[in-house]
Amino acid sequence: MSDREIKDFTELMDEPSNGLVLRGLIPGSLADQAGLQVGDEILEVNGHKVTSLNSFVEARNSCEHKLTMVCRRNEDTFDVSLDLIELN
Repeated sequence: MSDREIKDFTELMDEPSNGLVLRGLIPGSLADQAGLQVGDEILEVNGHKVTSLNSFVEARNSCEHKLTMVCRRNEDTFDVSLDLIELN
């Protein structure tokens, strides 16, 4: 994910107590292509609990090729994997 995509992605998040909630998606972005929806909550990134925007960015920066997230939509928890190689 490029710095620009991180900025675009993170500008569309709110910070509740349990993770980050997507409040918007950029059409065609990796998040959009992965099937994330407005209102989804990102709970973990690459095994790191997400409790703030900073913790999301730190976890994202710790990976090189693949971003694996645990997300929640309504009451259902699901995994999302994003291939970052295409962006490098």
